[in-house]
Amino acid sequence: MQMIAVIAFLTLSGCSWGSIDELYALPKASEQYLQLEELALLERANGFAYSAPISGSYRQSILFSDLDGDGNDEALVFFRGGDQILKICVYSHFGGEDFQLASTVEGEGTAIRRVDFADFNGDGIQEIVVSWQMSADIRIMQVYSISGWNSSELLSVSDCLDFRFADMDNDGNTELLTLHTIASGLGTISMYKFPETGEPLRSDAKLSPGITSLSRMRTGYITEESTALFVEGILESGSYFTDIFIDEDSQLTNITATGHSGVSNTLRDEAVYSTDIDNDRVMEIPSIVRLYDETGNRLEYYRLDWYKYGIHGQKELHISTYHCYSDDWYIVLPKDWLNGLVIRREDAVNGERVVVFSVNDPQTDSFEDILFIYKLTGDNRYDRARQDGRFVLLENYTTIYAARILNYDRVVREFTEDDVKENFDLIYMEWNVGTL
Repeated sequence: MQMIAVIAFLTLSGCSWGSIDELYALPKASEQYLQLEELALLERANGFAYSAPISGSYRQSILFSDLDGDGNDEALVFFRGGDQILKICVYSHFGGEDFQLASTVEGEGTAIRRVDFADFNGDGIQEIVVSWQMSADIRIMQVYSISGWNSSELLSVSDCLDFRFADMDNDGNTELLTLHTIASGLGTISMYKFPETGEPLRSDAKLSPGITSLSRMRTGYITEESTALFVEGILESGSYFTDIFIDEDSQLTNITATGHSGVSNTLRDEAVYSTDIDNDRVMEIPSIVRLYDETGNRLEYYRLDWYKYGIHGQKELHISTYHCYSDDWYIVLPKDWLNGLVIRREDAVNGERVVVFSVNDPQTDSFEDILFIYKLTGDNRYDRARQDGRFVLLENYTTIYAARILNYDRVVREFTEDDVKENFDLIYMEWNVGTL
């Protein structure tokens, strides 16, 4: 009877054994993909094979994007042929249902390194930006217009390590920013503006000298209304640096370069990078402040002071944090904790990692504990999260973060559970960091 009931249910609900089989069938390619496959056969018959870009955000052999702003996606298909011939075929609907070849962009090299799109001249049509990989160390970046579906080269830049887009002067048009490195640790950033007619306008600015490697290149706000380019890496001295570039009356300027040396004033000795630490849409630059114990010995711990920069290079302390990278959390520090702050670990209990914050009492010349933060794991973590006056900050499937407050009013202002919860957060991996 139960089997009859099940069959009756499947029948009445519109299910059949055929539809159950379909649930386990492999997904079918869309009609668009099938038609593009037929068009690609024409190229493959001439000796071309699919060759997706090897870096950047777009790494598919077939890519869909609305290039002409009509609301319908064009298809870009990437090919490689013999004799290092590379090709990008652009297919459009032209008002119909089927794709047709609209334009072709051709280049040379071992691979298409990166492709991207931007409307540089404000005509509503996306330009195609391609980085051609010539060899392991040589790349050529070219910008193509497809206005009227006639492919034409607007710009060619040799020795271009990477590039970014941004509206640097807030005029509604996008500028192109290219990164160039040459021998002896020197490097240059170039900014290109694309007027409606005529050649692109170029402006250059130097990176900090003595670079051994570059780590990140990304755009963001330096103030609520000003856009900047942030380039970060390591110098020969071993220091990490951030160079900040702005558009100053159509001249690209490195506002962190100091004196005749041109070295950035953002140097630090730890691999910490600029970020919008408090989610106010403005990038902050970190500075390392080492902590000392009561005897004056330098500890392995440090706090991070995060600075905001103005468009003339002036900086102002915004907030300070302690980042516990080994336990994946950080906390914003109250300002009256900064003088005489000491941090230590107490990991004597299995499944319980503890960071203790202490401050110096100048009247007794001793350090007083004020805050404990726990990372708790193990089956009994729920019980341990609430013992000895502890309270829960965050929790997930395997871990509970908890805290305990020991107020010491003579040295620091009183703070509450809500204060700790508001200023505590986890360290999240950045997926879109502009990594080179």
